Amino acid sequence: YTNHTNNVLHLLSFCFVGLGRFVGAITISFASRWCGRRILGMISGLGMAVTLGALVVYMKYGQDSSLDWFPVVALVLYIFASTFGFLPLPFSMLGEVFPSRIRASGSGATSFIGCCASFIALKMYPDMKAAWGLENVFTFYAIVSLIGTGFVYLFLPETQGKTLQEVERHFRGER
Repeated sequence: YTNHTNNVLHLLSFCFVGLGRFVGAITISFASRWCGRRILGMISGLGMAVTLGALVVYMKYGQDSSLDWFPVVALVLYIFASTFGFLPLPFSMLGEVFPSRIRASGSGATSFIGCCASFIALKMYPDMKAAWGLENVFTFYAIVSLIGTGFVYLFLPETQGKTLQEVERHFRGER
């Protein structure tokens, strides 16, 4: 009975993760029109860092409590936060941040690098977990999320409502 219950809980967890991705994708498609991509990137990065940080705190101090549901909720919120901004924004902005003369090759190269980085992160996870422990892996990714949020804040201009020429002038340092 316990194995069956665990299998059902795992299946439900996967369903909630998929639902988090779906809701995040729908949400960003509407929200990016209203508040712009830069603010969504910062909200996404902070949300990812906070949910992973909360998960690390739970893993250190809360496992003996009655919060057995908390890791699933934290991971679903993490998936939602990443799907809400950090995952789709680079790809949605490709046509806006490269100058027109290198837009095609720059977009292709950036997509390739993004897919390679995702592949490497996925392939390294089991080794990182074995070498560092799960808490430290989640701490690492929470810190990476904060660094990404800082990068978005410092270097990514808001492109919503701007022409391609205005964005190009921004990157050239012109007013």
